[in-house]
Amino acid sequence: ETDEPEVILKEIESELGYKMKLEAHYSWIVFPPSRSSSGVPSRYFGLLRDGSIKAKGLLRSDMPPIVREFVEGAMKLLKGSRDAQELSSSLIRVRKLMEEVKSELLRGSVPHEKLVIERRLSKGCGRKLAHRRAASILRISGGEVRFLLAKDPYPVEMGASCYDRGKYLAELVRAAEPFEFMFRELMSHR
Repeated sequence: ETDEPEVILKEIESELGYKMKLEAHYSWIVFPPSRSSSGVPSRYFGLLRDGSIKAKGLLRSDMPPIVREFVEGAMKLLKGSRDAQELSSSLIRVRKLMEEVKSELLRGSVPHEKLVIERRLSKGCGRKLAHRRAASILRISGGEVRFLLAKDPYPVEMGASCYDRGKYLAELVRAAEPFEFMFRELMSHR
């Protein structure tokens, strides 16, 4: 065991199979798996030695505000965790936070403004994208579109009565995957 950053970096490169550079000193760092590989250098979160959390690739621009708030809340819960025991306790609190948000979604008690997704329309995108389908209903081809997730996503101007709770739950579960991965990894090494 060594605390020499260069030695640790070489071990990580060997384990992960890609080049890395020393960017900062972390107390701990997590590279959650992506849907197509074991982990990517552009998606991580960790506790810097100064006590702040640094994250990259966890917050997406197309996240509903309720999901973004969950991720930000989870990061705050992890902030003070300096070792595996503290991380485990914090991750249990992250799971409780997820259950609270999940319950709000299932009850339909989330304020509608926390469900609205805003996206900029760009030229050349097909109608398959959710924001494109919502924009086609309004017959707009540029600028911003605000929409809700449903079987067929629709613009917020049509009201908020038909949004799909299941789609928002799926977004929440997707956003929670890095924290669940971290929890499973910690539990498997006990």
